[in-house]
Amino acid sequence: MKIVNAVWELRNLGVVCTEATVDSRDSGDAVMKQLKELPLGYQVVKVPVACVDVMNALQRANFFHIECSIKVEHGLEIKPPEGLFDRMVSVCDYEMIDEGEIERVSEEIRSDMFKTDRVRLDPKFNRNQAATRYVNWMLDEISQGGSVYEVRAKSKRIGFFLLRVGLNRIGYCALAGLYPSSNFPGFGNVLLHLLLVEAKKRSLLCISSNISSNNLAVFKNHIEQGFKVKDIHYVYVRHMS
Repeated sequence: MKIVNAVWELRNLGVVCTEATVDSRDSGDAVMKQLKELPLGYQVVKVPVACVDVMNALQRANFFHIECSIKVEHGLEIKPPEGLFDRMVSVCDYEMIDEGEIERVSEEIRSDMFKTDRVRLDPKFNRNQAATRYVNWMLDEISQGGSVYEVRAKSKRIGFFLLRVGLNRIGYCALAGLYPSSNFPGFGNVLLHLLLVEAKKRSLLCISSNISSNNLAVFKNHIEQGFKVKDIHYVYVRHMS
């Protein structure tokens, strides 16, 4: 089992946090023995599928399942838009925004943009903490070389996506979504299509992202745009005071 001291969550949420990722070969007893040695606070455990022994052990220890984290990838073989989708794409464009415009995106995030996030849904946290976590996450991605692109429909800003290029020309999209203030619902597929278009322009080999099972619409959008599921982890959390 891999254990990380998630120091960024102390800044984001004001709590000591550890994140553990279980190996498929770990037993429930071995996992619980290691978890007992961790500091008190907010504990997050990610479990591969079918590790029933570990899942049962976590539930007995008052961990609760809050989401599945789904890793998806796209090989950038982009299917040309057709029909209604083509007409939706035709009224949209996008551009990379500069540092002075990041606060505008931050304000959209603070307006409860990511309602299905595991922190947003956790009764131990509040919407302001969840939003702060996302804003800081975006800023961290930018500091590591990520770029933020805003999407417009008929010249109105409707959402954004964040693209960072890693090793071996692999692109990572940590954050993306439609703005709560937008009156263009249903354009999630368009946003993902434009993300893929930009990745293709930058000659990347593929795009990787992680999405939550709590947002079925976003999951469906990724599948419709050709993303393939590469991995799934069950996410369990526990609050220890």
